[in-house]
Amino acid sequence: MQEYSVTFSSYFNVLWQEPRLHISERFLKELNSTSPDTMIPVNLELVNELWLPNIFIYNLKTFKVVEVLSKHAGLWITTNNDVFYSQATHITFICPMRFDAFPLDTQVCQQKL
Repeated sequence: MQEYSVTFSSYFNVLWQEPRLHISERFLKELNSTSPDTMIPVNLELVNELWLPNIFIYNLKTFKVVEVLSKHAGLWITTNNDVFYSQATHITFICPMRFDAFPLDTQVCQQKL
């Protein structure tokens, strides 16, 4: 059995709670939203000032960020102090494969974060 890999082009999304964020009441009134799940887009540079969760991707071979003129990414916060980060990526996982029954074989690859 050899180790092969599979590549996905997708948005890598992470959502976490950040109770230390404070959104002023004045700003919320200007938003005119009462829903705690309202997503507010913020400057992507803010991600450099935030605590970030430590994410481990099992069987990861490569993780490439998609950039054309700049990163294809976004950052949002909710009125409930959730932080949502989304980034376009090409992620390659190592996946052991067997082709003994080709063309009737089946491959199962696990993705664990």
